[in-house]
Amino acid sequence: MHPRIVPACESDYDFAFSVKKDALGPHIERQWGWDEAYQLKVHDLRWTEKPWFLILLDDQKIGTVSIQKSPDALRFGEFYILGTSRGKGVGTKVITDILNQCDAERRTCRLEYLRTPSALSTNGMASKQLMKTTFTTS
Repeated sequence: MHPRIVPACESDYDFAFSVKKDALGPHIERQWGWDEAYQLKVHDLRWTEKPWFLILLDDQKIGTVSIQKSPDALRFGEFYILGTSRGKGVGTKVITDILNQCDAERRTCRLEYLRTPSALSTNGMASKQLMKTTFTTS
């Protein structure tokens, strides 16, 4: 399995929102209730302020991620994978690759995440590596 990360373009805006809704929607609904208009407004703000990338597997769009590099850190967020592709190691592979890149470049990795108990449930090698990572929230 070799997921690829490629820059997103304007035509990917709707896909990015749909994968976010698929991945985060149930958690947001349970915690606060889903307000579509508000979520679109937040998505629009995040879309314009961050560089977005698509996660491709076999040339199919399966997720998104935002990666922002500074001289000493990499900020990693907007990491969403469609439900049909979850639980297959894709997310672990993406996170592991990013963390390995940060190690090679001697950068701190700052992970943006939603503060709910289930939002940080990861497994395998990535969870062990994430323990070494600096977390920030947006």
